[in-house]
Amino acid sequence: RLLVARQPWDTKGPFYHIYREGNFHPDALENPSRPVLPNPYGLDFNRNYPYHWRPESKQLGAGAFPLSEPETRAVVEFLSAHQNVFGCMNYHTYSGVLLRPYSDRPDSAMAHFDLAVFEHLGKRCEEHTGFAVKSTYHAFCYDVQNPLGGAFDDWAYEHYGVHAYTMELWSLWKQAGLNFSDDLLRFWRARSEDEDLALLRWNDEELGGEGFVPWYGFEHAQLGPVEIGGWRWMFTWRNAPAHLLEGECHRACLFSLDHARSGPRPRLQLQSEHLADDLFRVSAVMENQGFLPTYVTEHARRQGIVRKLNLELCLPPGTTLVQGARTQRVEHLEGYANVAIPHQSAFTFEGRGRAHLLRAEWIVRGEGELEARWWGDRIGQVRARVSLSL
Repeated sequence: RLLVARQPWDTKGPFYHIYREGNFHPDALENPSRPVLPNPYGLDFNRNYPYHWRPESKQLGAGAFPLSEPETRAVVEFLSAHQNVFGCMNYHTYSGVLLRPYSDRPDSAMAHFDLAVFEHLGKRCEEHTGFAVKSTYHAFCYDVQNPLGGAFDDWAYEHYGVHAYTMELWSLWKQAGLNFSDDLLRFWRARSEDEDLALLRWNDEELGGEGFVPWYGFEHAQLGPVEIGGWRWMFTWRNAPAHLLEGECHRACLFSLDHARSGPRPRLQLQSEHLADDLFRVSAVMENQGFLPTYVTEHARRQGIVRKLNLELCLPPGTTLVQGARTQRVEHLEGYANVAIPHQSAFTFEGRGRAHLLRAEWIVRGEGELEARWWGDRIGQVRARVSLSL
């Protein structure tokens, strides 16, 4: 069943020419550059995003231009209209790995804090799924002279400013007891004959042989007598067989839920203090109780992708603002990730401090119920109320 590559010292056949199933262009046999038709998987959405996009001549599947496809354009338009999204997950198949930015440059190009968060959350993914977190550039780049472009996770980190992953679900080789974790690309480039036989054994034992079609004769309209057979690729290599799909998805979902728990969690409290006559001091305490800072990534903060936060005091009729700004811009707050993750030297560690808290005050004349509103790009909006009464 197993076809093996011909070596220079193989002089006795039989030898075979191998083609993808389908019909050739009419002149394909005379023009070797013409492919078999059709290619149903010719477009790759993960080459179509506006991050270092390059045309089809440079990378297959890129599409006619960035966001040429309605699906990719819809994703970018949605995120651009919803600035409160703080993380992204892009589910793909296959390889059994959690990929992170960048695709086209080394880790040294990334902000230290962001890299530390990517790795920290990625370890949680490995606990749930067994999928290690890997840099696409360092572990998944087919050719460092021609790195990948147009990937969603790169765009979401570089231009939208959030931690975005690509989870490559399903690993046939792990199911077969093989390990390519230290060199993922070797699975495609340099599998041994013994490793290929291990894949076939898994098919026989787990699928009862249903994942591989025995070779059989067929009359091809252009080539004449041929043999057809081999792996049922889409649901053995590319995707989990149906009876294993639920478990694969469940484990992945567990990590996505934990990823969702990592965001900033804004809390706003209002207090009042009677000063004299009908004068009151109103104090607002803004706190980030979440893991990530309110700016989410250091890259977003440095590049101005996220704006400063906003605080507004809403006065009821009959009250006046004596001191303080009704609407003001306030600084971002750190999360406990800023101290929980060792992205800096322990020698300089000074404890958490108060960088997750911020205070604002007003002097108000009159009685009634006041409301404060605190909002920002990545935190959404929170409100708090307090009553002023003698």
